[in-house]
Amino acid sequence: MENKARINYIDNNKIAITFLVVAHHAGQAYGNTGGVWLLEDSPKLEWLSSFFFINAAYMMGFFFFVSGYFMYFSVSRKSTAVFLKDRFRRLGIISAAGLTYFLKKNRTINTIV
Repeated sequence: MENKARINYIDNNKIAITFLVVAHHAGQAYGNTGGVWLLEDSPKLEWLSSFFFINAAYMMGFFFFVSGYFMYFSVSRKSTAVFLKDRFRRLGIISAAGLTYFLKKNRTINTIV
């Protein structure tokens, strides 16, 4: 296995943003997320709405930026066809299986309700 140099500050930023994603999703049970929920209680912690607003403003955008930035290097190492085949194998098959599962569950829930 060849030794590839890592870009430490990018790795550290990804780790920090990952922790913010976990905090964001964990906090949704305790604060006003601005979304629609089936069961609605009054928000328990008002300061979380500010956290959600600021966090959501850059969190996913940063992940997409980093992914897009490094996509060029990933495609340039392989041909486009090999890259797409690899992505389909890694992401497409599991996404199709998950979509099929959730569509069946949704249909089952709709027939019960």
